[in-house]
Amino acid sequence: VILQPRGGKLLVTELYVLQNDSDPPASYAPARATLRFWVPEGAHRSVQASILGVGGIPVPLGPQPDPASSGVLGVSHALKPGENRIEVTYHLDYPGALLFETRAAEKVERTRLAVAQGVTATGESVRFLATDPQMKFSIYDVAQNDSWSVKLTGEARQPEAAAGGEGAGSERDSGITEMKS
Repeated sequence: VILQPRGGKLLVTELYVLQNDSDPPASYAPARATLRFWVPEGAHRSVQASILGVGGIPVPLGPQPDPASSGVLGVSHALKPGENRIEVTYHLDYPGALLFETRAAEKVERTRLAVAQGVTATGESVRFLATDPQMKFSIYDVAQNDSWSVKLTGEARQPEAAAGGEGAGSERDSGITEMKS
């Protein structure tokens, strides 16, 4: 889970890694949603999901509400043999501090949290592990995978200038490609 507050919004990115170890190898297409996930109130309108396709190209998925569970959405897509990655993103209002609470709709084996530089994260079930040397995100281990919360304060900062002439706000740092006409 990646949390990036900036400009009054909290961008939440959840990356799910699903393993298809079928033997013999075969695609798996469940009758119900491939993945069900919970999103906080206020995020439903901004939810987007994609699965990493051939050549690393994201393939958009259409999240649909789960009629049996409030706040739960699901996506459907066949899982190829091996590792499959589904990314879910959404926005929440962020007035400079927020108690971010979430829970799992499916069994989760391990949760890691990455918080942008300039943001403080505290919570009972989160433990600081390290700072990512490239992106400068603080990485936390989440002890309780089924339900957890973290208090966020501060605003995300752009990473400091990188070696090789790329400074803060560059294409490499921000994920945004500037197109010049």
